[in-house]
Amino acid sequence: MGITTTHGTHDTRSAEILTHEVAKQSRNYFLQNFSYKIKVGTTGASAERAFDSAEDYLNTYSSDLLKAHSSLAVIYVTDEDEQSAVSVQDHLQTLLNYVPQSSKVQVHAMINPLRDADSKYSSITSQTGGVFEDVNGDFAAKLESIGESIIDSLDLFSLSKTPVLSTLKVYVNSELKQKDVDWTYDSSKKAIRFQVAPPLDSEIHVHFIPSP
Repeated sequence: MGITTTHGTHDTRSAEILTHEVAKQSRNYFLQNFSYKIKVGTTGASAERAFDSAEDYLNTYSSDLLKAHSSLAVIYVTDEDEQSAVSVQDHLQTLLNYVPQSSKVQVHAMINPLRDADSKYSSITSQTGGVFEDVNGDFAAKLESIGESIIDSLDLFSLSKTPVLSTLKVYVNSELKQKDVDWTYDSSKKAIRFQVAPPLDSEIHVHFIPSP
């Protein structure tokens, strides 16, 4: 996990101490560090460029955060407009460049809805199946909602085209998986949903005839 600010001041140590390994060793230590690191203050620059900041952070620290089969979740927390020059679509494409498939990116936002003038946050969360929350209120409950959405996304494998359902065949590490036992098709997300998420380094192949 990495933490940065919407005006580009990166926390260089967050990627080192907010890791899965640290959380396994000591949950309390991980939570203590997270609680400290997330309090970045309210005295930053007036021009908040969250998209630019996230791209710069990933360009600098992605090798520390992401592996070949990693998923990427980006969470924006702010009460100001997003003022980067980059468009939503260009920003989304930059994020997609870090993962092997589109279903492995989710963008979430806890913001002041009245300050989403260009709908940049609401648009990118909607396109990636993320959670869009008001930054005011119970921060812990809203963060928990985002966490549940991230966990739920781990068992999805998106398809590039809509399939003819009867032709779908799903293989994990060359083993044919059974429909309705090991997986189902989620038409709303155009994705395979596994009953149990495959191990991290699994090779997943889906064969099908595209719907005309």
